[in-house]
Amino acid sequence: MDEDFDPNTYEGRRGRMEAAIDRALDRREGNALPALEYEHVLDYSRNTQLAEARASEVEDLAQYQRRVEQTDTFGNDLNLAYETGTMDPNDSAYSEGRYARHFERMEEAGYAYAGSVNLHEQRREGLIRNEQLRQADLQNQLQRQQSLGERSGHTARDLLPDVGQRRGTSHRENQQSRGTHRNKHHHGKKR
Repeated sequence: MDEDFDPNTYEGRRGRMEAAIDRALDRREGNALPALEYEHVLDYSRNTQLAEARASEVEDLAQYQRRVEQTDTFGNDLNLAYETGTMDPNDSAYSEGRYARHFERMEEAGYAYAGSVNLHEQRREGLIRNEQLRQADLQNQLQRQQSLGERSGHTARDLLPDVGQRRGTSHRENQQSRGTHRNKHHHGKKR
């Protein structure tokens, strides 16, 4: 892919940078369906890493767009000066150096933007993969419980741990009947 671009020309370097951005955006597009399926684990309001990755990506995109505009404007002005013959021969080396600096800043911003997109997608992919593994683990546990239940004559529900309150008692009655650590040791005199 990148070997098609000549790294010794501005066009080639720009092509390589734009290809890196395109690959990052293609990665995002490839993640569109899993992101929809697992949007419940991609909660930006509760995950600071995701929120930070998105904010960084937005900042890097804005920086990249500014640098492209500056570089293209300066490059167009430079080309116009050459085409119309208004370029002072004494200024051409200075102007070429200035264009090179504009281009390098644009190039850095472009690669930073591609990196931000990739980091954002990497974090999203990690959360999706963790959720897939969690769901597979739950499915395996349920299947094991069902097969154990079938062998012992119990249903899977019978094998699930009894979580929560005992039937027929309130939460407070349940605590009192068990006696909590606090009730035994932290209420002063025993009655």
